[in-house]
Amino acid sequence: MPETVFHLDLVYRVENGYAYQIASPEKALCDMLYTLSPVGNQKALSALLFEDLRMDEEDFRSLDLLKMINLAGYYKTQNHRLLQASLRKVLK
Repeated sequence: MPETVFHLDLVYRVENGYAYQIASPEKALCDMLYTLSPVGNQKALSALLFEDLRMDEEDFRSLDLLKMINLAGYYKTQNHRLLQASLRKVLK
């Protein structure tokens, strides 16, 4: 993952006296897309998310889509550009 995104959208938690940081669900998805081979179009991205990664579409739609559009802009990869375009269509 690019160094410039490492610190973005981390959630700080304390459990059983131990503090830790964890990525928000939106950032976790962006991080995952960064590690995967680029896909060629929005249809392929949809297949990647909902078939290959078996992400539940309802869970996906419950994420903060504006936050994900903003986060995806920091990664500058084909997968993230496609994600931004797909989410912008959903928000219209």
